[in-house]
Amino acid sequence: MAGLILKYWEYAKREYRREGRPTAEQYAVKSALRPVRRLYGHLPAAGFGPLALKAVREEFIEAGMVRKTVNSQVARIRRMIAWAVENEMLEGNQLHALQAVKGLRRGRSQAPEGRKVRAVADEDVDAVLPFLPTPVQSMVYLQRWTGMRPGEVVIMRACDMDRSVTPWRYTPESHKNEHHGHRRTVLVGPKARAILAKCLVGRKPEEYLFSPAEAEEARNASRELQRRSPMTPSQRARKRKKDRKRPWRNRYDVDSYRRAVVRACEKAEIAVWCAPRPEPFWSSSW
Repeated sequence: MAGLILKYWEYAKREYRREGRPTAEQYAVKSALRPVRRLYGHLPAAGFGPLALKAVREEFIEAGMVRKTVNSQVARIRRMIAWAVENEMLEGNQLHALQAVKGLRRGRSQAPEGRKVRAVADEDVDAVLPFLPTPVQSMVYLQRWTGMRPGEVVIMRACDMDRSVTPWRYTPESHKNEHHGHRRTVLVGPKARAILAKCLVGRKPEEYLFSPAEAEEARNASRELQRRSPMTPSQRARKRKKDRKRPWRNRYDVDSYRRAVVRACEKAEIAVWCAPRPEPFWSSSW
């Protein structure tokens, strides 16, 4: 079984990639196969049956995974067996036997139910916006007004937008369901167009609209304006390094976008706690 897992993992590393980078599915496959290797790595692959699959499922439940995640992990293990059958490593009756293991149903298992993700309240978003860099502010506004996914807003380019019609139509160069052959078109209304009109100024059609480098330049300029002491001549003559160990990317990705929002949320929370409290009614006039 350990040998089969290793071969499937090599396949998964090639299969679950986008733009040369691993997708989240690759990490999910790795976490699904880890208990299989620990419990049954010594077992012949042909001996992995329904009872073994259910034992692995119990491991997921004991780890605290919610019901839907447990079912997804079990499906990934079945997918490995299906891949082995497809490549004539295992017999088809083994996959048929594993398909007899039904998914966990609501209220009939020990796995907890997941918490439903709901939309963030507008007042909470408005409280965080002042602490975001300008490009990230624009992306948040665009998501609010168009319903785009984070992965779609970070890759916006002028060449992907049809501005000859009203409303504008944005077709992302890649999106979540492109591997299913689906086409994604986002309608850009007047509020979103007002944001994009500023971002499009001075950019080439193939350039990404939201850049971490520009956000860093704006942050440094703001810090310079807020300096209390004058800048020394050596500091003013200092030039930016061209060979940074971690050069700025030409666009945000989903992870850097998320980190920027998390940092702004933390700053907003600190600002609330540090805000002056109103004096109690008895302090001055009592």
